[in-house]
Amino acid sequence: YEEIRPGYWRDEFGVVWNRTIDRDIGMVERYPLAERSLAGFTFPDPLNPLRYAALPAFIEANPDRFRYVSMSYSLFERAWSLRGMEALLMDMLEAPAFVDDLFDALLAFSLVMIDEFVKYDIDGILFGEDWGQQRGLIFGPRLWRRFIKPRIAQMYAATRRAGKAVLIHSC
Repeated sequence: YEEIRPGYWRDEFGVVWNRTIDRDIGMVERYPLAERSLAGFTFPDPLNPLRYAALPAFIEANPDRFRYVSMSYSLFERAWSLRGMEALLMDMLEAPAFVDDLFDALLAFSLVMIDEFVKYDIDGILFGEDWGQQRGLIFGPRLWRRFIKPRIAQMYAATRRAGKAVLIHSC
């Protein structure tokens, strides 16, 4: 994250988060994908060495503990942070091909990171994706099975193939 002005932070995807109200995560101030298109959008480098730089020291400092890497905002959460929640939910109904393109690009990005993370002496990966609300899925089981399930299955399978545990957080 880069603080662009007091309380406002830009993440590596170009999302600007207002943390003056919600200091934990923040509120998105600007969605980089204002239109239903990935044209001109550049994904960050999933192999950026800075992403992995702290792992060796963390592993060395915790030899007898269960060690995991957290991958929050890897699919649905990253998609809505790029597009906007309302827009993404409408896209699922009105422009499923765009959602497929977006989710496939995010999946490819995540799979590269998973392949890199599992090279380290960690025990698992914690995936954090809030799909729910107080009474069930935000977008219902049909759309979850259509857009989310096949992609997270690939992410979880890549983790398991490496002999690592899959941990899941989802509200």
